[in-house]
Amino acid sequence: MKLTSIHRVVFFSIILAVPVTKAQSAYDSLNTFREIRFYSLPEEVEELESAKYMQEFTGFGIYAISYKGKFAGLDVRIDYTFREDKFKEGSYNIAESDNIREDFYSFQSELENIYGKPHFYSNRLISDKDIWIKESDYGSFKGPELYWQFKNGFIVLLASKFKEEESLTILFAVDKDIGSYGAEKVPLPK
Repeated sequence: MKLTSIHRVVFFSIILAVPVTKAQSAYDSLNTFREIRFYSLPEEVEELESAKYMQEFTGFGIYAISYKGKFAGLDVRIDYTFREDKFKEGSYNIAESDNIREDFYSFQSELENIYGKPHFYSNRLISDKDIWIKESDYGSFKGPELYWQFKNGFIVLLASKFKEEESLTILFAVDKDIGSYGAEKVPLPK
């Protein structure tokens, strides 16, 4: 059978579509943070993490270990949170951002390179003229939040402000969904 140009286009389109489908399904589950598997024991994290140790905390039903390192080329605090001796949350934090928009875009770009476009946002977008929503009379403000959803958890990139101190956090959480975190699921504008 002789292939016409239409047959070739359809045939090659199907072949090219297969890897895209596989790449999209690769992140149906959130499995690791900094190449460390969720549900690991504290000893396993301490053995595998190469960043500089800072401190640890026990209380309120959790155990947490903090390190100092880098993400997306920025200096960050890296936190591992354990519940019932299992690693359930990881985060990157910038306590005082000098340029909140630039740092937000750096984090967003890095996450999109790994996980694709975010699924939802909450509050405002970083591109909005005024990004802050007053949360209390004590000087706290909520900023833009972007969410990536997985079968077993989510990632959120969020900006916050207390008085004049602007900060960024990326939280990786398993065994939780976005709704339990208290965020509204608002699809991103096209």
